[in-house]
Amino acid sequence: MQASVLAIREVTPEYYMPLGVWVVRQAMTNALKNVKTFASLNSAKTYIQRLTNFDLRKSRLLKTQQTLLYKFLGKI
Repeated sequence: MQASVLAIREVTPEYYMPLGVWVVRQAMTNALKNVKTFASLNSAKTYIQRLTNFDLRKSRLLKTQQTLLYKFLGKI
């Protein structure tokens, strides 16, 4: 079984005063109460693009290929 999580926090002009880590923790707590699952990465991208102004083409995380765990076994 495999799973990945991509958390995107969009900061808008209404967010005029940074309140620190607490705000991020609260946002993640609220996000975990409303989990969305997608059948594919493309459907998740479509959903994100509809709801935010976030340009997924700028995401370094989405551009990188994950290394499979078994590739590290020979190096231990």
